Amino acid sequence: LMVNFLTSLPPHIVILGSEIKMYHKRFLFGGTADLPLYNTLTNKIIIADYKSNKDVHKNYKGQTLLMPFNYLLDTPLNKYQLQLSFYQLLLEQVPGVEVEARKVIWFTDNGYTLYDCQDYSKELLKELNETLNVTIVLISHDIGTIGKYASRLIYLDKTLVFDGTFDEFCHSTDMTEYFGYFSQHQICWRH
Repeated sequence: LMVNFLTSLPPHIVILGSEIKMYHKRFLFGGTADLPLYNTLTNKIIIADYKSNKDVHKNYKGQTLLMPFNYLLDTPLNKYQLQLSFYQLLLEQVPGVEVEARKVIWFTDNGYTLYDCQDYSKELLKELNETLNVTIVLISHDIGTIGKYASRLIYLDKTLVFDGTFDEFCHSTDMTEYFGYFSQHQICWRH
């Protein structure tokens, strides 16, 4: 089955290795990425993990995961999604490395199913910030998404354009003038 999956990869997706071990000294967290891939068109990483459990959706009586992810059902697939988000955080500590996708390859007797995984890395960063009092500096072009997680927003465009909270950004007449009403509305209301 693994051979079928590997031979189905498009030519621009290159296998970087298998069972790549990662570790973060400060957070004392590590893991093994089963199948890191490289997209030569985007120059980004795809983290893939292969699994062979009987049922990746199995849940016992509606149980949920522990805080801060208690809104997720306690299923193997949700745990794998969190695991891959941790790996994304580890990989993106390396300058120039960006992860474009997280995939779970679920092998069954009948073949395999490929799952696109949610990116929980920003929720994990928020949890580190709040529970361990760790300052997180996150650079992004997606102000709307960052506004959901950041306690402070600094917007630069060759010079300092804005410094404050996301709420202040959304209600700033200067930012309305800078971005235009409709653009600011889309950013603030995440359209």
